[in-house]
Amino acid sequence: MTTGSGTGRAGVVRALAGVVTFLVAMTGCAAIPTSGPVTEVAEDAGFGQSTVRYSPALPADGAEPGEIVRGYLDAMLAYPSSNRTAAAFLTPSAADEWQRQDGVTIYDDAQVVSLPEGDRARAGDSTSARVSIDAARAGALDSQGRYTSARDRTSVDYELVQVDGQWRIANPQPGLLVTAKFFADYF
Repeated sequence: MTTGSGTGRAGVVRALAGVVTFLVAMTGCAAIPTSGPVTEVAEDAGFGQSTVRYSPALPADGAEPGEIVRGYLDAMLAYPSSNRTAAAFLTPSAADEWQRQDGVTIYDDAQVVSLPEGDRARAGDSTSARVSIDAARAGALDSQGRYTSARDRTSVDYELVQVDGQWRIANPQPGLLVTAKFFADYF
């Protein structure tokens, strides 16, 4: 039995020696330099610890008008901010003319309402569609960045046309539309 306890103590001593060696080595790594050149470190331009990056999807082939408008709204929530994806939901001329810098409308509880496919066909026009967004407006930023609180309803009507067999928005609203949560998280 004495042999077993002697081996046990030797194992503990070896383990403690290993821990002490590790701690001494780590302390050497954490020392503050006392010589060498002074260098300027760039300011942290990171996005912070709680920021989540989000890259929305491009329009899906064969998407219906309501899906295009929902995707367009989602694309305006890209972070870091990028208008390329949102512009992909627009006709080429609308993308060129879109005044995205003309402020931000903050909304909540948006409902997308589109004219049913059958009604469009009965109207004799299968190359254009109308989709409306009805939402609770929570506030707005003007083009100068001034915030105005709001508690009312707003609606935006979009006209969609076919471009190479795919639905695209022909008349985007000026500025961006973002959710109240997105605004609180990123602005």
